[in-house]
Amino acid sequence: MHFPLSVETGQGWPLLLVPGADGIHVSAHRDQVDQAQLIGNSIDGSQHPSPANPGFATTIGLDLSVGDINADGREDLVVRRSLSSRTSTYRLYLQQTNDCSHWTRR
Repeated sequence: MHFPLSVETGQGWPLLLVPGADGIHVSAHRDQVDQAQLIGNSIDGSQHPSPANPGFATTIGLDLSVGDINADGREDLVVRRSLSSRTSTYRLYLQQTNDCSHWTRR
């Protein structure tokens, strides 16, 4: 399953965010749309037995927020991951000023 999102860069073409099993794939338009970055460890995933069908089912969870955190005209990304039933981590990714196709983790 793909769930594409777009994020404003302040310079025309938006970035595309596509969640995958290995993280959030960030694509940018240059001469064509190419993958510019992979934000790993940003997806919660688990496998559990499937009673309906013999085998296992995979569950993938994504919890993120997009907004212009530092008021620079570019949307930034906050990703939440569950560590346990009562603990979560939050990671802030700010778009770099010199290359709007990448985020730096803060």
